Amino acid sequence: MFDLKWQDSYLIGDTLIDNEHKKLFEIARKAKEVVEPSMRKQKIKDEVRSIYEYSKTHFRHEEEYMDFIKFPALEEHKKDHMKIIEAMNDFIKKISSMSAIEFEKQLSYFIETLMLGHILLNDKKTIIWKRQNENIKYKAEFKKEYLVGNEDIDKGHKKLFEIAANFFKEYEDKTIKMKNIKTSLKELSSYIKLHFEHEEEFMNSLAEHDFIQRHKKLHQNIISDFNNLITKIPKLQIHEIELELAHFIEINLIHHIVAEDEKMLSYHESMLSSHEKMYALADI
Repeated sequence: MFDLKWQDSYLIGDTLIDNEHKKLFEIARKAKEVVEPSMRKQKIKDEVRSIYEYSKTHFRHEEEYMDFIKFPALEEHKKDHMKIIEAMNDFIKKISSMSAIEFEKQLSYFIETLMLGHILLNDKKTIIWKRQNENIKYKAEFKKEYLVGNEDIDKGHKKLFEIAANFFKEYEDKTIKMKNIKTSLKELSSYIKLHFEHEEEFMNSLAEHDFIQRHKKLHQNIISDFNNLITKIPKLQIHEIELELAHFIEINLIHHIVAEDEKMLSYHESMLSSHEKMYALADI
C-alpha cells in the first residue's frame, strides 16, 4: 500500500482545503496502524467510517470554494464527489462479508485511488486553472519531494522536468514560442518512452508479475494521453497549450512519480527485506 505521508506536492493553494486533505491522510494512516488481528477489521471499519463522514463535509467545502472562484468544471467535480461517497458507502456495507485478502485490496484501492487519486488528479486541476486565470505562469520544477530514492530513476525524472520546463519559457515572438513548444513536444515524447523502458527493465527484477503488468499499463496510458495532447495542439492558442501541458505534467507525470513510482520502489525494498530475512533464518 502507498505510504500515506503528506507531501507539499499535494497542496492546491487553499488553506482550508489543504488542511482538510491533511486530516484525511491522518485518518487513513490510523487505518493502517497494526493492531491485534481479531480487532483489525473492526478498527479499519471505524476509520473508514470516519473518512466517510469527514469526506462529506470536506467535499461540501471544496464545492463552495470552486463555486467562489468560478471553476468551470464544478458540476463534473460534484459528480466525482458523489461517486466517491457512493463507493465509500458500498465498501462499508460489504466489509463484514469480505475475506481478509479482498478486504486489504479494497482498502488499498479505496485510499490510493479514490482519496489520493482524487487529490492529485482532480483537485490539482482547480489550482492550475486558478493560476492561469490570475495570469500566474506555471513552472515545471522538480522538487525534492518527488525523489523516490533510486539514483537512476530520480535522474530520469529530473530530465523529464528539465524538458517540460521549456514549454513555459517566455518569447516575445509567438512564432518562435510555437516552434520551441513543438521541438520540446518531440523531445519529451521520445524521452518519456525511453525513461519508461528503463523503469520497466528495473521492474523486471521484481517477482510480482501482476504488479509489473499494472505499472506497464500505466505507462501505456500516459503515452496515449500525451499523443492525444499532441494531436490537439494545432487547434489551440498558446495559453490553451500551456494549460493542457500543465494538466499533463501535474496529472500524469507528477502523480505517476509520487503515487506509482514511489510505490514501485517501496515494493522493491520490501522484497529485498523479505529475502534478507529468509537468508538470515536459513543461516540459523
